Amino acid sequence: MRSAILTVLAALLVSQPALAADAVPSRVDSVLACPLVADAPTVDGKLGDATYEHAQPLKINAYQNRFSVNFITEAWLCRDRENFYLAARCFDDRLDELVTKYDGNLMWKNDCIEVMVVPDKKDRFFCKFIIDCNGRYVGGTWVPDEWGDATAGPDVPLVIKTGRETIGRKAWTLEVAVPIKAFGLEITDKSVWAFGLNREKYTMPKEISSYQGGFNKPKQYPDLVFDGRALVFDGLGVKNIGNKAESGQPH
Repeated sequence: MRSAILTVLAALLVSQPALAADAVPSRVDSVLACPLVADAPTVDGKLGDATYEHAQPLKINAYQNRFSVNFITEAWLCRDRENFYLAARCFDDRLDELVTKYDGNLMWKNDCIEVMVVPDKKDRFFCKFIIDCNGRYVGGTWVPDEWGDATAGPDVPLVIKTGRETIGRKAWTLEVAVPIKAFGLEITDKSVWAFGLNREKYTMPKEISSYQGGFNKPKQYPDLVFDGRALVFDGLGVKNIGNKAESGQPH
């Protein structure tokens, strides 16, 4: 009897499909908070500001939640009354080979990150920036015209600083301040926007990665909320738990 049971179990195990090599733990649907911080971080590209201890952390370790990458991106998001602040650490072993030669609308061919902000989740009227590893950027807003169709909006002045980390694991770093007034909407505790963060890495090995969803796909991006909810790490990234305290590591 025992041998028969073992034979059946062995057959079941063999029949199960192997776990794909590119499988990574990921949150298919998520909500990001953008905490209101008391002190604005210093935008200097060094990522050493204590303010980020109270920011929303993100980690990009895959493309479209499916294909894992070797060089992850760590990021933090917060705001004060005037600006959104985004900090990013883009790991890369070949900092001397970063691609920076493209300008204007071709800047996406540089080593860069792409940021998309979708006020009130109106996916036709988003704001997009491409920011390269030297702190140059291109992009702006799309707003409704007199017929309600999307048209190019005003330029958004960004304050950007980049840097390089060479002690320990190598990375290029980025800090950016985005003026909230540029979006033309008041932020309240009930506001729900959407936020997309993607990276293009052109040193070898070339990799494309995204926090959630793909490039230029605002309907796939996580909600972005502003209601002061607490955050904890739960093994798959960051989970929002509202204002209720929970064991873990609140931020």
